[in-house]
Amino acid sequence: MKNTHFMNPHGYHDSEHYSTARDLAILSLHGMSNPEFAKIASALSYDMPATQKRGVLQIINTSELLSPGSPHFFAGAVGIKSGYTSHAGFCYAGSARQGDEVVFAVIMGSRTGDLDLLRSRPVLVDPTSAFTAHFDRVALLRHKLDAAIDRRLRSEESELRSAVSSIRALSPKRTLER
Repeated sequence: MKNTHFMNPHGYHDSEHYSTARDLAILSLHGMSNPEFAKIASALSYDMPATQKRGVLQIINTSELLSPGSPHFFAGAVGIKSGYTSHAGFCYAGSARQGDEVVFAVIMGSRTGDLDLLRSRPVLVDPTSAFTAHFDRVALLRHKLDAAIDRRLRSEESELRSAVSSIRALSPKRTLER
């Protein structure tokens, strides 16, 4: 991470606190590689253990992408963090998994957290649409790749059959006469 400077652990505004979408994606990637972090980030709720200063603290994840009852639920979403401050706007860093593939999305400085409004404006992108578009594109590319491989294999099979036919056309007598 080259363009990030955190002044506090909670993300509330500080004039010297800044980051980029690229750096937050890198941080998200590293965070999700830690099993405990991934478990907490993808949970709908998490009970933070009691400390000497407070009892158990339940954290509720409000991400609509993780909530099965939400119209914005994305079955492959695996969490991370959304937030808002008046200076930073609505921000989101998250990931989604489909099979062995994981995609990270970072949205910074949005003026709205309303996913329906984000979807209604073609210039803006919401996380659900970004994940869906990516996985649809990957599926299309895999389909095209599979079709190209099939065509290539059929072509090679045809060439091989032609070569075998040519070899069979040579009679053993001709081979012996040479």
